Amino acid sequence: MRLMKGAVIVLSAVAFTLTALTAYQFLSSGYARYQQYSTAAGRRLQQVEQFDPKDYPPLPEPRPELCPIDPLSSTRRPDIVVTKNDTRNDTPVNAAIVYLIEFLDRPLEQNHKEMMRFNKALWLLWENFEEAYRYPIMVFHEPAFTPQYQRRYRRMWPRGLDIHFHLVEFSMPPTFPQNRELTELGLHPTNRRAFPGYNHMIHFFFKDIFDHPAIASLDYFWRLDHDSMLESPVGVDVFKYMQARGLKYGYRTVTTDARHVTNGLLTFFDKYRRDPSHHSLLEGQTCGTTSQQNCMDIPTDRKARENYAPLMYYNNFEIIHVPTWRSAQMRELTNAVDGTDMIYWNRWGDAPLRYYAVNMMLDVNTQVMEWCHIKYHHHKTFQPLCNLV
Repeated sequence: MRLMKGAVIVLSAVAFTLTALTAYQFLSSGYARYQQYSTAAGRRLQQVEQFDPKDYPPLPEPRPELCPIDPLSSTRRPDIVVTKNDTRNDTPVNAAIVYLIEFLDRPLEQNHKEMMRFNKALWLLWENFEEAYRYPIMVFHEPAFTPQYQRRYRRMWPRGLDIHFHLVEFSMPPTFPQNRELTELGLHPTNRRAFPGYNHMIHFFFKDIFDHPAIASLDYFWRLDHDSMLESPVGVDVFKYMQARGLKYGYRTVTTDARHVTNGLLTFFDKYRRDPSHHSLLEGQTCGTTSQQNCMDIPTDRKARENYAPLMYYNNFEIIHVPTWRSAQMRELTNAVDGTDMIYWNRWGDAPLRYYAVNMMLDVNTQVMEWCHIKYHHHKTFQPLCNLV
């Protein structure tokens, strides 16, 4: 009898402890969310997250047998088969290679360190692609990179490169609070670390670049970062290859982004694709239909979304069909993202934004290209997953 009473007491104590812990976790998460939403950044995030999937028609069921290959998989990809026309250097495409260099108002030593990385990147580009195909290179820069510096560094680069310098001057969106402390606004420390320069870069590549006069008339551009290293021969005119096959987007690899700089991003795209008034670039299809065709995964449950790392094209290497991004459908989506100001409030990156835009707008199986045969380095080395044959 005493043994039974003891067991009951122990079980009651365990049950009480578990209940207390559950209540504590619930209250703690509630308080953390209250703290998060009590700032200006938190209130903007709350606006983005106000969404109930039940208010929209259900999405069509995806068809797993038609799903593209898992982009995070390290399995071998099918070989890339090229023709003689893909490797000839005559009749070039109306295209360019694009860089935004990191030369800022700061000590010259720091700028020089980054320019030496750019110097190495340009020599590798020359050896592995440009010497064979000779496309113009557009170097976008801020005012600190004066003509004097342009001449100085140009002497270090391969003479055969056709380089054009383009000045860009960034400004804050007029809807973002001016002259306020970033901690007071509630910006995450990761965002504050390089604010607003990094945010300007994101905004430039996600939206502004497509209206730049040097870009708007192109058919394609290949964006590389100043420290993007092509470490093996490309072996093919990537622009001619993509144009001949009607490809709209090319990338090197897919990875995941950090959750704390993508708060609300998945909710935004889930809401956007469920709205039947939003159409993709596939004839007769909504964004919802196209995203399901591409098996684009966004958890429906809010808690699950908070624990899910969004996917992103590692778009320090990306090849873009300019008319596609200047289309009415893509502009509508781009403007909707821009209207949230979350590029500045939460540092939504152009990499995950590009991934979800592509997967809602294009047929990944037929219009998107993984350049898997190139050995590529940006912060880490990506080994080839296929061959060029």
